[in-house]
Amino acid sequence: MTTNENIEIDKNLLWQVSVELPQNTSFAKAEAYEELFADIANSTLIEMNDNESPQKLKIIFLQKTPPKMDKIKEILNSFTELNIDEQNICIKELEDRNWLQHVYKEFPPITLKDFFIFGEHYTGKIPNNLIPLQISTAMAFGSGEHQTTQGCLLALLELKKLNHNFEYILDMGCGSGILSVAAAKLWPNARIIAIDIEENSILATKNHAKVNNCLNIETYLGDGYNAHIIKNNNISFDLIISNIFANILIEFAEDLSKNLKNDGYAILAGLLKEQENKVKAKHQEFSVMHCNKTQIDGWAILSMKKELKPHYPI
Repeated sequence: MTTNENIEIDKNLLWQVSVELPQNTSFAKAEAYEELFADIANSTLIEMNDNESPQKLKIIFLQKTPPKMDKIKEILNSFTELNIDEQNICIKELEDRNWLQHVYKEFPPITLKDFFIFGEHYTGKIPNNLIPLQISTAMAFGSGEHQTTQGCLLALLELKKLNHNFEYILDMGCGSGILSVAAAKLWPNARIIAIDIEENSILATKNHAKVNNCLNIETYLGDGYNAHIIKNNNISFDLIISNIFANILIEFAEDLSKNLKNDGYAILAGLLKEQENKVKAKHQEFSVMHCNKTQIDGWAILSMKKELKPHYPI
């Protein structure tokens, strides 16, 4: 389950969009559909059939007016070759006003190796030997539950374990900001720049930087590498994190290389395992070479390195 930023419920209505998924939809692809709404919805949930295959995608919005059918169709069909039309989509108002209580129950603390991820409602003990990451419970998108987020967090820990000392870190498509916060905790002396095209994501990242006391995170609203902080400043990053979709990773490959220092690292996620080779191949055109991979439930998380004299891993 995923949720978005704090919104005052009594000033908005609760809307549910239900999408009937095709019978042959894999769980990984259903999750990919779910991620499409991460930055604009307040909650998403995959409903399973009795035979444990995905049946419906349920998307919750807290807003004054109902979600627009055309916008829902546009988002769904931007990712898939399937033509999901109105007969497969139902939009209705919900009466349940205990949504946040439901979120609290659905978001228990997560221990992921050296990280302890918890919501602001959590009142238990935070382990002294773990790195705390506090996430707004009303925005569980990017909360650490999703496989791509977990894979990125594990990749960051691996780079820290190898004693890399990064000075300039870019979180491209920062979403909730959880990866920026994790990087700030691991490299507190680094300058971390977080960029997203969605204003809600920037607000969420600012909030998470504040509650986690990460003073080294800067946030910028912008369209990828066209953001003014990139275009108007001569900054070379020694680590770039990008947890977005495969087609955007491919589109950004050349710009990523231009803004990555020689011998700098990149962590790429948001791609299904069957998209991995295309993403790797495009980055290798610009001397950003594959060096490691984590695979979780059909999702691939790639660790890459910029090498002017590249060698191909065995």
